[in-house]
Amino acid sequence: DVIPVYAKAIFSDKAISESIDTIELIGFASPIFQSRYVNPTDLSPKNYSALNYNLDLSYRRARSIYQFVFNQLGFKFDHQKELFLKSHVGGRSYVEGRKPASKKKYISRKEYCSLHDCKLQRKVIFRYKLKQ
Repeated sequence: DVIPVYAKAIFSDKAISESIDTIELIGFASPIFQSRYVNPTDLSPKNYSALNYNLDLSYRRARSIYQFVFNQLGFKFDHQKELFLKSHVGGRSYVEGRKPASKKKYISRKEYCSLHDCKLQRKVIFRYKLKQ
């Protein structure tokens, strides 16, 4: 329900639509891998595979929204083509901010998720890049 209203608000006003260069759909993931917290500042070999997995996961999360919004077989709305032409997909994994959750060397998934809402970190946002 939100996307058609969103597209209409952006593309019905020529001044707004012409000021937008691109719209990025960006996926995020929590720093949890195989039921353990992964420090986002640690690039050791054991954490590198977690980073890559969660990077792919966050990209797939954003791509699934993209595929839903632009699926011509089941979802049509005014200004869909204009939105499509400005949209790009990306994934950020859990590296946005790159701050460790704790000063401890090890923190459990349960402890991490009680301090930082893991569900809120698993998201897709729309980010606008405006023309200069």
